[in-house]
Amino acid sequence: MKKADVGEKSILLARVGGKLYAIESKCTHMGAELSKGRLVGKDVECPWHHSRFSLETGNVTKKAFFGLARMKGLKSFKAVEKDGEIFIAVSYTHLTLPTKRIV
Repeated sequence: MKKADVGEKSILLARVGGKLYAIESKCTHMGAELSKGRLVGKDVECPWHHSRFSLETGNVTKKAFFGLARMKGLKSFKAVEKDGEIFIAVSYTHLTLPTKRIV
């Protein structure tokens, strides 16, 4: 696992079974850096509270030992490796303006 900064986003890269995954790199509970956690199958475990997140979807797969009822999942990103370089698709929210009818 490795942390990478893409623009203003901090992303965790992990390779499991030859497949590359990319999710947000900070635990949604208290912001622990997940690259310092451990891989458990296709999940990454938070080093502080042992909650787990799916590398495929970013969803919470195991809540912390004291049961954080409102834990949020992480954003996942498409990661592609080509010619030894890794490309990560990061989308940004764009401003949508209301349409106005002009007669």
